Amino acid sequence: MKFDPQKMQKIPLRYRLIALGFMKKESLEQVNDRLLNQGCMPLYARSYLEASLIYAFSHGLSYEKWQKLLMVCEEIQSKRREQDNFFQGTTISYAELKEYVLNHSDSEKGQLYTQELTQLLEDQICQMPEDEQAFQRYFEDNQNCFSGVREKTRYYFCKYLYYYLTEKIERFVTLTERRVPRGDDFDSLKGLKGITALKRKQKSPEETRKFLEGCDVSCGEVFEAFNHFYFDYISNDWVEILSECLVDISELTRHKRELIEQREEQEEKKKNRLGETMIRRFIKGNLDIDRSTLISMLLFFSDAFDDEIRGMDRQRLDLILDNCGFSMLRTKNDFDCFVMGFLEAEEREDYLMNEATQQALNGENFYLYHVYQGAESQAKLLRKYLK
Repeated sequence: MKFDPQKMQKIPLRYRLIALGFMKKESLEQVNDRLLNQGCMPLYARSYLEASLIYAFSHGLSYEKWQKLLMVCEEIQSKRREQDNFFQGTTISYAELKEYVLNHSDSEKGQLYTQELTQLLEDQICQMPEDEQAFQRYFEDNQNCFSGVREKTRYYFCKYLYYYLTEKIERFVTLTERRVPRGDDFDSLKGLKGITALKRKQKSPEETRKFLEGCDVSCGEVFEAFNHFYFDYISNDWVEILSECLVDISELTRHKRELIEQREEQEEKKKNRLGETMIRRFIKGNLDIDRSTLISMLLFFSDAFDDEIRGMDRQRLDLILDNCGFSMLRTKNDFDCFVMGFLEAEEREDYLMNEATQQALNGENFYLYHVYQGAESQAKLLRKYLK
């Protein structure tokens, strides 16, 4: 296997390391160790593209033989009739979100646990005989186990979105048991569509729950709530902070100009409904969720509740990251240190404000301004750089 060194430098690190694995004839364990040591995701068994790589490295296939195997798998995939059974319509309903989460979970004492299908697939692939046709038959017989995205991250995103919306529904239903809802009470339900109909006619608590559980999810309002959670304070008060704390007028002018540009960029993103589109694509399984976006979303969703079963602490977040194939929180990473501080803070809102203020005074963007930038289709990238 030969590569042009200049072209290689333009390829993202993860795919350079996979290519290096072929060049050095490394084992699956060596490739995954190298990926993890460099902060990259290990190979993922539920992606048929990466499952073929798992087979190749665990059985010592050359790059050329892997390409031939992949071509056969893609031909089988192109004939596949049964696709993802969830979220096939133009809208996403709360009921469908619930069904997806429950279908992909094991339940014990009311708590939902992720199923361990990924590890099972990897073990079965590694234990196959050195017969490429056996892998092809296995892939053909188990097509419904494979996904176009990293299904584990999608599962956790959907699971905590489901928890978030369920908490909103239950709190509103509890309110209706005490009194008739008033204008501002309905604001907490903005993550669901069709709430206007609920305002027109008073319903019993059970009727209210049934109505809300039949609503569609508003991806736009979920994004707006996420945006408000992290960015409203930064956008509205950053100039004031700088005005009070920076003496150098030229420096202040520069910061103001940068802030204006950042706000205009945010408004453009809203105008293009980028956040709404990405959330919909995450749920539908059209786009992989990167590590920083997953962490940011989990912190936002879990802020809606504080019970031990669903609440987020460092131990639980590390477990989720590890299950998704991401590195656990690292003390030498600035963003991770921010996350650890957020999880440990007694007053998380105050912590968020203080961190944003410090970043502003340092002339730096807040960590979460870059959220979504790493969200890409790993399958498309693999096809682009390794085929």
